[in-house]
Amino acid sequence: MNQKNGKNSLGIDSCFEDLDNPIELFKKWFAKAEKTEINDPNAVAVATSNKDNQPNVRMVLLKGLSDKGFVFYTNFNSKKGSELKENLKASMCFHWKSLRRQVRVIGSVEEVTKKEADDYYNSRPYKNRIGAWASLQSQKLDKRKTFLEKIKESLDVTVLTEKEIFDVIQDESQKRVSFYDIIHDINKSLDKKGKVDVLKMLWEIAYADKVLDVDEERIIRRSAEMLGIKPSIVLQTKEEFKNQ
Repeated sequence: MNQKNGKNSLGIDSCFEDLDNPIELFKKWFAKAEKTEINDPNAVAVATSNKDNQPNVRMVLLKGLSDKGFVFYTNFNSKKGSELKENLKASMCFHWKSLRRQVRVIGSVEEVTKKEADDYYNSRPYKNRIGAWASLQSQKLDKRKTFLEKIKESLDVTVLTEKEIFDVIQDESQKRVSFYDIIHDINKSLDKKGKVDVLKMLWEIAYADKVLDVDEERIIRRSAEMLGIKPSIVLQTKEEFKNQ
């Protein structure tokens, strides 16, 4: 890249670089945001509109990125799902305060493959899947009983009391020990060095396959925050294992 006085070859800010593909530029910026944003660098505002051109915006998490575009997931019966059925045009806005940058994306939305959607759904925690199945996202719930009946359906049971339903959910979720509960216990029992050692272990596990998943990093950063570890140490330990 031909830079002069902080400018690229087009005479604009050098942070834009000389890249023909805007996706590649986004990937570079996103990689920097992953190092500097404390929470959810993949958080993005998604704006849709209905058939009456009434705009609506909400935050979602970016779950994938390729030359095909940006991936997020939603319930088809949610407000945004319903609006996208009426109008496939949408826009996104990423804001990375630490970098003083924002990226706007405008285009059309299309569904991912059924396999991609199923793989993502099955990767979610058990209670999240139950909630996604039983709830009518963005819609008012007429009564608590409706929600409980949906849960019964998802658990493939018919005659259960309300308490028994939530006992089943609790039993299932206990089979998948809450990671954050473990972090909470660690925070109470380890000193500063021990907590940093745990953080290093998490980075080592995450980079074991040489690829750091966005959700993996989000979990690690949240864990570090719960442990009271400074952001500078989080970045330092991340780079240590990233470069191994």
